[in-house]
Amino acid sequence: MTLYKGLLLLTMVVIVSFLAVNLTSSVSITATTLNNLLENPFLPSHIIPLIFADHGQEVSIMLGSAQFIPLTTGEGNQVNVFINYTVNDPSIINSPINSVMKVYWPNRTLFKTSSSPEGFIANETGTQRHATTITNSKLVDPTAVVQFTNLAKTVPISNPVQVRLNLNQPAATTTNATTTIQDKTNEIAALPPP
Repeated sequence: MTLYKGLLLLTMVVIVSFLAVNLTSSVSITATTLNNLLENPFLPSHIIPLIFADHGQEVSIMLGSAQFIPLTTGEGNQVNVFINYTVNDPSIINSPINSVMKVYWPNRTLFKTSSSPEGFIANETGTQRHATTITNSKLVDPTAVVQFTNLAKTVPISNPVQVRLNLNQPAATTTNATTTIQDKTNEIAALPPP
């Protein structure tokens, strides 16, 4: 291969890499960054994980426990879901991330969405509590779906975990939770197709 063809091939790889980063990442890349990539035939180390990352798999989550119980004070019931997590992408450790919990009626209609306004700092492993109060006494046997996201709650970074809850039943555990494959729409904390 001639030097000209080698440089042309390398330039094409850099441009494709740049496009891959822009299309699959929430990281903003400017024209200056593209020029820097074209001038430097070796990709900077901070760009490589973004190109090869399995988005939606940066964190693995599974159900610790969950319950749907009457409030001890006031009216209504509370959904409590404890999620155990393991960070798969080291660049996320000690960074702020977030999570979303959606509660669905038995007919699969979305009832309520809740999340933390400020997120939390991701450790290598940990447990995150999700709780929301349901004041509608007609909601029985809801399904809760939890998924970890970026801090802005716009990009899923984990698998979704789904759990069916029964009022006043013992806490659900990993034996009756479902880990689902993310659908093509990337809707956060969505129920899988029936």
